[in-house]
Amino acid sequence: MTDAEVAAVELRRLREKRRLRLRPASRVTRMRVERERLGLTVREVARYVGISNSFVSQVENGMAEPSLSKGLRLARFFGLAPGELLVTVKEEK
Repeated sequence: MTDAEVAAVELRRLREKRRLRLRPASRVTRMRVERERLGLTVREVARYVGISNSFVSQVENGMAEPSLSKGLRLARFFGLAPGELLVTVKEEK
């Protein structure tokens, strides 16, 4: 297999892994709960923290995990312990 073929296989595996990590619609991350409680948009959080809109959304939806530095900035912004950011909670309707 060529390097390009190996890379393509790895990319497919990563995409499949991400699909499997999607959370049920009735569960959301603590980060999202706090953002909504504060009445902020994804764009506002991204601007204040200094990261992209899409990355904030991906973290909230379990599609990405922040690096240590980004995770600390997000946790500090929301007033949460870093370990609490990605905890899923049952969504109240």
